[in-house]
Amino acid sequence: FGFQLGDGANNVTNEDNGFGGWFHYNGSFFDSASSNEPSTLIGGGDFAFVLDCCPDYSVVRTWTAEDCTGNIAQWTQVISWEGNNVINDTPILPETPEVVKEEKGSLAIVSVFPNPSNVSTQVKVISSYDDTISLDVMDATGRTVAKVYSGRVQANEVYNFTINTAAFNNGLYRVRLLSTTEVKTEQLQIIK
Repeated sequence: FGFQLGDGANNVTNEDNGFGGWFHYNGSFFDSASSNEPSTLIGGGDFAFVLDCCPDYSVVRTWTAEDCTGNIAQWTQVISWEGNNVINDTPILPETPEVVKEEKGSLAIVSVFPNPSNVSTQVKVISSYDDTISLDVMDATGRTVAKVYSGRVQANEVYNFTINTAAFNNGLYRVRLLSTTEVKTEQLQIIK
């Protein structure tokens, strides 16, 4: 067999990008349904295709970073392709950096550890005010699969809760913390 790939390789329109190949074969053909002697086979063939492997398109990538005080910075990169040539791979930056100070509420999920989990996970939560909260786990469809806690909490005290993840199936879950005024969620992955 032979094989070509690249400009003019398709043998149809030699100036286009493509691929083509040809092959020869020989051998014996055995028919299990008959007792005849095997037949000798000899032959060949070819194929050819035009490739449009690099159509025009753009890729937009955006990265967001948030520090522990809630400051957010964002970076966007646009990569444009025209045929086989890269047109622009320079990041597009805002004229002034976009820094957003996110308002912090009175409720927070401090940590979900270990994450991913396979047996159990510790969840730490805190509230800035005396409040009533509930902590539960939801599956990817939004169905509550575990109710971890429902009750009162004291202001600025860290509460530790253990979630038994051994009974959960592999997948992504959301740990949801609700108070009388806020909702906070964190992702939890189960891998066994």
